[in-house]
Amino acid sequence: MARHRLSRRRRITLAATALAAGSALILAPRDAPAAATATDPVGLNAAHAYLGWGDAPDPVAVMKATGLRQFALSYVLAGGSGCEPRWDGSRPLTGGSDEAAIKRIRAAGGEVLAAFGGWDGAKLGEGCGTAAELAAAYQKVVDAYALKAVDIDVESTELTDPAVRRRIVEALRTLKAKNPGLLVYVTFQTEQKGPDADGADLIALAAKSGLVVDGWTALPFDFAGRESDLPAVVRQSVTGLQRAVATAYGWADDQAWRHVGLVAMNGRTDQQGEQLTVAGLRTVREFAATHHLARLGLWAVNRDRPCPADAPAGPTCSGVKQAAYDFTRVVAGYHTDSVPGDVGGPCRIPLPSIPPLAVPSGSASGSPSNSPAAGRSVCPTPTPTTTVTPTPTPTATSTPTSGGSPSGTPSASPTSASPTSAAPVPGSAVPPAVPPATTGAAPVPGAGADTPGPVAVAAPAPAPAPGGSLAATGASGVTDTLLTTSGALLFLGGAIGLVGTRRRDPEGTPAGGPTPPSAA
Repeated sequence: MARHRLSRRRRITLAATALAAGSALILAPRDAPAAATATDPVGLNAAHAYLGWGDAPDPVAVMKATGLRQFALSYVLAGGSGCEPRWDGSRPLTGGSDEAAIKRIRAAGGEVLAAFGGWDGAKLGEGCGTAAELAAAYQKVVDAYALKAVDIDVESTELTDPAVRRRIVEALRTLKAKNPGLLVYVTFQTEQKGPDADGADLIALAAKSGLVVDGWTALPFDFAGRESDLPAVVRQSVTGLQRAVATAYGWADDQAWRHVGLVAMNGRTDQQGEQLTVAGLRTVREFAATHHLARLGLWAVNRDRPCPADAPAGPTCSGVKQAAYDFTRVVAGYHTDSVPGDVGGPCRIPLPSIPPLAVPSGSASGSPSNSPAAGRSVCPTPTPTTTVTPTPTPTATSTPTSGGSPSGTPSASPTSASPTSAAPVPGSAVPPAVPPATTGAAPVPGAGADTPGPVAVAAPAPAPAPGGSLAATGASGVTDTLLTTSGALLFLGGAIGLVGTRRRDPEGTPAGGPTPPSAA
């Protein structure tokens, strides 16, 4: 990287900024509550809360206990004439308990996205006769709550019916066109190696029509076989989804990764012998952070509690060893700039937004929106320690370190992140357990022609600070002190890093409650 001269004023500004950023770093336990940041797109780290099922906990209480700031509220179904959006197909959009819950969540500093569809119940995609009617039904919910994101959960007969798949794609194109900036996630069940034929067709339809979905989301659970290592199968399944998206849109690997995500099912699933533990979800989170997935969600907060002694998993508990809301805490720790590591919490070094996406030729829509991952960043791998010998001779040169590069060896993963049973698609790479330190590196803002990247500064004392150098002698003592302190803090920050069921609940429908439409 070229060397650049910094003026005294520029050095002071850089030092003050770095000092403020470094001072904000907190060494916290792995899943300690951490407030979401303004850069988190709505839906990035949302846990599903099904307010009509499973003795739903108070969302605000969950927020206080876990640091979670986003909920995917489930589910908007068809009521009335068959094309009228209502919660669970019966509760009104406004004037009821659901609207009151949304207001309380927002008053507490949180945000919501509405989840449509699911496995059971009457679906809008089938009840609305045309794409225009379906788009109007979606729009009614967006308008009712001024939503910033929606989740279209396409399952069961909505997914298997070709006409309904096309209707959903056309309706979402209309919805995106009328609501610039609205994030749209499309969620469906995946197999061990990725989407089945119906899921692949849904992706292909969207790509051909010019619809850019902000996050194609897998439901990687309830597989046919007994999965003894569910995190490994989750990685394999999501990797297959990424390949399908990359192929359909003609995207490079990284661009495709930033447009896929997953919603995990906590605890025991509907399949005998299949379960996801808290440690397993941490492994999945590390995989998501390594590839900058657009979404890491949870089905569901309702089940994120320990079961009473000898009680099976059900709508109110997970069936595995845990404390209340342990899974939700893991999801709350996933941010746009998370990386794997031993210490919870995100890195805070932003990168530039990715450019607008190109759509296949012959697209019928206008310019697609940016990914919800725009502005996402990674923590830089600390540069090798450089011994700097202070000299009494003032100098005016500065040597910035290189820009950020992906880092973060998964610390909690007991298995390889590289699935071996899926044949690689040309042009794509199976994610390695330890991502290369330099492949796909994105620069820190300004770490190019005009501004150096994060640097550590040698102090006048005999023991120099590690992590690069910035000769600041000749400036005032205050400037030197600020630069030395900020450099050390930045090096420390770079070195730390981040270290209901889908089909039916195993216990059936809770007394007095509706059959859960989905898990996702």
